[in-house]
Amino acid sequence: MPIISAVTLSPTTAYTKSKLKATVTASDVDTTDTLGYTYTWYKGTTKLAATGDTLDGATWFDKGDVISVEVVANDGDDDSAPFTSAS
Repeated sequence: MPIISAVTLSPTTAYTKSKLKATVTASDVDTTDTLGYTYTWYKGTTKLAATGDTLDGATWFDKGDVISVEVVANDGDDDSAPFTSAS
């Protein structure tokens, strides 16, 4: 079963024209498994339609918004527990 130990958002200071990138640190006891990731982005508590490891501020957020991403890792058989990181 995969385990996510960290999700880092960069840049650490985001502006409305920034592109946020989620970088995942994860592991799996079966080291031969390739991990895939599902990203769910939120503006406050509102789920956004964006998917993938980047979020374009010009499209998805304004000054003062709190953005977070929930990531789930999958090894082809099992999902990890969700891991959330916020900007």
